[in-house]
Formats: sequence, structure tokens, C-alpha cells
Amino acid sequence: MQSPDFQGYVVVDAMVGGRAVGGTRMTPGVTLDDVAGLANQMSLKLALAGLPIGGAKAGIRCALPEGERRDRALRDFGRWAAPLLRDGVYLGSDQGVTYRDRAILFEAAGFDESAISPRRPLPCSWGQLWEHLADITGHGVAEATSVAVSGEGRTVALQGFGIVGRGAAQELTQLGAIVVAVADRLGVVAAPGGLPLDLVLAATDAAGTIDRTALPDGLLLSGRPDAWLDVDADILVLAAGGGALHAGNADRVQASLVVEGANSPCTRDALRALAARGIPVLPGIVANCGSATVTALVLTDSLPGVDDAPDVASLTKYLFDRVGSQVRDTTREVIARANRSGVSWYEAAEDLARRRLPRASGPAPARSGPTRSAQTRSAQTRWQSQSQTERTSTMSSDTMPDLAHATVGKPSTRLSDPLPQAQDPGDFVDGLTNEVLTSAAANIGPFYERLIAGRIPLSGVQAWVKQWYVDSRMFPSVIGQIAANAGYFYDARQVMGANFAEELGEFNPLREHPVTVRQLARALGVSDEELEFTEPYPETLLYVEYRQHLVRDYHWLEGLAAGSFAIELTIPNRFRKIAAALSAQFGLDDEALEVFRIHAGDERLELDYGGDDKHAGEAQDLIRKYAVTAEMQHRVRLAMWRSIEARKVYQWGLFREICLKHDPLWSTIVAGSDAPAEQTV
Repeated sequence: MQSPDFQGYVVVDAMVGGRAVGGTRMTPGVTLDDVAGLANQMSLKLALAGLPIGGAKAGIRCALPEGERRDRALRDFGRWAAPLLRDGVYLGSDQGVTYRDRAILFEAAGFDESAISPRRPLPCSWGQLWEHLADITGHGVAEATSVAVSGEGRTVALQGFGIVGRGAAQELTQLGAIVVAVADRLGVVAAPGGLPLDLVLAATDAAGTIDRTALPDGLLLSGRPDAWLDVDADILVLAAGGGALHAGNADRVQASLVVEGANSPCTRDALRALAARGIPVLPGIVANCGSATVTALVLTDSLPGVDDAPDVASLTKYLFDRVGSQVRDTTREVIARANRSGVSWYEAAEDLARRRLPRASGPAPARSGPTRSAQTRSAQTRWQSQSQTERTSTMSSDTMPDLAHATVGKPSTRLSDPLPQAQDPGDFVDGLTNEVLTSAAANIGPFYERLIAGRIPLSGVQAWVKQWYVDSRMFPSVIGQIAANAGYFYDARQVMGANFAEELGEFNPLREHPVTVRQLARALGVSDEELEFTEPYPETLLYVEYRQHLVRDYHWLEGLAAGSFAIELTIPNRFRKIAAALSAQFGLDDEALEVFRIHAGDERLELDYGGDDKHAGEAQDLIRKYAVTAEMQHRVRLAMWRSIEARKVYQWGLFREICLKHDPLWSTIVAGSDAPAEQTV
């Protein structure tokens, strides 16, 4: 959603058992890509923990200071997010969002937090429980680290001294480690022999900023924000924001182990650079899961009964023990799998999480209040509204293609013959685009030429709209299937999820694309009954069914080329011309022609997402990013042409039924009769 003060995003990476959970991040720079990545990480960490719930995340891009305007933004976001909260998506706190902020959001949404675990009520309020669990994530980070590096006397540097960093520092010290440096927003506080941690903690405020004037003498202070990179320590714990380690600074790491205590603090480039140096990284989906685990246990009604945890103290102990044992077991399994298969800890953890994802599914838990269908919940896995520029964004450039985890599907060609060498992805997409835009079959064929020239009478235009309605009713499922097949390519799922939402009028039933086709049909004198009981031409059925086959049974990139790229690239130009022709020929108003304006992109519309120019551009970006091998480029091109050929058949059916059958020559050819036809077109 978007307002003058902020932009908001909610990404549901997976619904498992009718539930998904994730925090709400509120920062000036959070992006849709950030939110999508964090939602996926949440799914993976919950799967590793063996919890039957999916991952989600919310992001609010806002730079407002504390005050009424910021509170108003939270209330607005809460009202917009209310349907998701009521339908099984729980949004907790994260960076920039306090429990007070979350309470404002929930109140505006009309969401009763006390009902999240109806069968086993908590012995205290949710907020009171979190007061006892403030260190739960830091506890998990420390337990994972203790398994990865055994032995006392290990030195530790922490980047980030917020709740997670402070909790990890205290427990690591109890486990025999020596904290030699901590970094906050002002720089680094260090002591080679070990920091007086109690005194440093006493000088630290709730936000994790250390008051240098309250520190004892003799400590080393640096004001450089990146000085933590140069600290000589055995272990580096990253407990601040995402992307802290990247291609530009990974070579400066001095530690022999990096622990992700935050969400995605290492970019893919950093992981590769560290691996090349032999420095293992303990992933955040293993170590940074304490608060996620607790929330998921509550939401899935997996807490012990009152006999086992009758009070807050007992429940707190149970949760710390549960998180600790789970993290230790997972860390051991990840390291063992990595050693057996010769891959990095990061790869082993992600592979193990993906293997556990299917087993995380289960029946939806009982919960009070009305809910919508699973189909509606799935349709809302991508919920947002923002500027066109941001909606065309994809994942950051450091996210590499992961074809090893693609849903391969049925190959579109036999690859027994040698393939040409793979093209540069940019050149490949430019070539595809040119092929589509210069193809007569993909653009304006004989039928559309007559339609645009005003040479088809009202009866013929009515017949065309009926066939188009058959096509339009099926098209949202084309987009949805591409998104479903994309699997863990969450940037592709996000883009296609947005496309799907737009096909459905941003979930406004009056703006769904088939409904706008119906508006046009009514304006042309076609009744709703005629429209709903239209007999499709054989070519219409062939086109619709073959297109479904292409997007359902093939690799998602092939489906994207066939179901989006090859179709939507040519629509805006054709629709602008058809709309102008129908307006001139029949005097249709803007409401009747809305379907054309939506697809062509028209800033006069209340709902203007950029039209199919945007959709085609997003498809180009995804093909450019992932069609990087000779085989995949070959398959994408073939799928594109199969779609174009099917559309050519559809256009031929329109031309035959609406144009040729009304030509005097037709009856002579078909029946050998000289009788005049009904009307010459």
C-alpha cells in the first residue's frame, strides 16, 4: 500500500496449515525485495525448526519521527493489513517496530492478539511474555556458535549491540568465550584482553548505542562505522542489519568463523568470497531463529499445558530450553551434512530446510472468527501498492540464479543435437523482444486489421467479445500457475503474484479483468447470460487449453515466456488502436473501454499499475536473469514461439467465423452455392 507518508508491503512466502508468521520492519530504506527475501528466510528457518507454519514478512518504508504522523501511518497500515491478519498471517515486531507500535497496528486492524492460542491460553499477556524472552534470539545464536566452535577462550567480535547482540554476548561469555569488541552505530569499543561486559552493558541504551562517557578508561574506541571488520577475533557475530558483509568488504574479515545473528547479513557475493578463503558461515536460518520459534510455537498451539508450565517462569524456562536444544541439534546436523557432501554450511542448511518444507504442511489449526477460503489466502500472498518504478524491481544483483532448485517440468524439446553457445542474457532478451514485436502472428493479424479499420459490424464485434471473455476468464490462472511453478525463485513468485493481483483488480471484484470485458460486452448489447453461455470456437478452446499446458507442465521460465512475455508484450499497442476504433465506430464511453485502458496503462485510471508494458518488462527482467544457459535459452525461445503459434490459430478462428463466413465467396467455396451471404464484411 502507499500513502504520502509511507509505503507498505506484506509478503507471504508460504501458507502452511493455514498460517504464516513474520515480523514487521519499519525503516526509511526497506524495499519489496528485502521483504520478499526475509519472508523466504522465515519459511526456511521455521522448516528447519520442524514447525508447521509458513513464513511471511511486512515492511513499512517510512522516515517519520516518533509522533502522531508516524502513529497514523501505523494505523493506516494496520487497516490495510487487517484481512491478512484475520486470515492467518501473523505480523510481529522487527527492526524499527516496537511492541507499542505493534499494538497500534493491531488495534487499527481490529486484531485481538489474545486469541492467537485459543486452546492453551498463555499464563500472562503476550507482551509480558516477551519481557521474559528478550534474549531468546541471542540465546539461540550463542548455542549455535558453541556447537560450531567448541572450547573455552575463543574471542568474539559483535557487529550490532541491540537485543540480539547483547543477549548473544552475555551467553557466549557464560559459555567461556571472551568478547573483545562490540560495534554500534557510533563505531567500535574494543579490548584485546576482553571487554568488561557488565560495564559496557550498563552504558548501553535500549537501542544498542553505547555511551562512551560512561565507559572505564583503557578501552579502545574507534569512530569508523566499519572498524569491526578489522578486529582480530576468532568469531565474528553479525547482529545488525542485512547486507553487512558484501563483495566490497568480505576480504577484510579477520575471524575464522562468521555467525549470522541477523537476517541475511551476508550477501551471496560475500558468502562466495568467505568460502574461497575457507571461512565458514553459520547461517541465520540456523542461529537466528529464537523469536520466530517462540511465535510459531504459540501460533500452532504447540506449547506445554498448564500442568507442565503453570506460570511465566516455567514457560520461559521451557522456551529457552526448547530453542537451545533445537538450535544445537540443527547446527550439528547441518555441519554433518556439509562434511558428508562437501558443500558449505550455508548450502547444507538451505538444502535441509527445503527438504523439510513439504513435511511442515498440516491441517489448519482451529481459530475463532470467520475465515476465507484457501484460494483467497493464496491469492493474497502478494499484497501491496506502490509506485510503478518499485513494482518493476526484482531481486538485487547479488542474488544468483539457483537453477539447481528449479522445478524442471517437461522439457520443450529433445536436446540430442548440439546447442548453440549461450548468448549474453541481455542480447538474448533483446533478440526475443525483436522477434515478438516483428511477428505478424503475435501482433495485428487479418482479423484485428479489420476490427481497427471499423470494417466489422456490430454483430461481428459482439461475437469477438464473447470469445475474448472465454479467454479472459482463464488468463488469471495462467499467471497464477507460473507463480506456483516458480518454487523458491521468490522474486519470480513476487512479480507474478503482483501480476495475478492486478488481473484480479487488486482484489476488487468490480475491477477484475474479466469483469471489465463484461462491461465492454454490455455496452455493445451483449447480455450477461449470452456472455456466460458462449460456445467457444474450436480455435479458442485450443488456444486456451494449449496455453494452460505450456504454463502448467513446463519449467516456469518457459511458462513465463509463453504465458506472459509472448502475449503481454504486444497487447498495449493493439489495445490502444482497438479502443480508438470502437470509440469512433460505436461511441463507447470510458467505462466501456476501461479494459483497454487498464492493459495499455492509463494514468487517468483510479487503478493504474502500468499496464502490460510493465508486465512484459518484468518478464524480460526475469528471463534476462535466469535464462543463462544454452539449454534454457533454447527452451524459452521454443515456448515463446509455441505460444505465438497457438495465438495465430486463435486469430484464424476469429477471422474465419466473423469475417470469412460472411463473405459471399465463403458459401460458394463450402457449399458450391451462389446464394448471397448474410453480410459482407
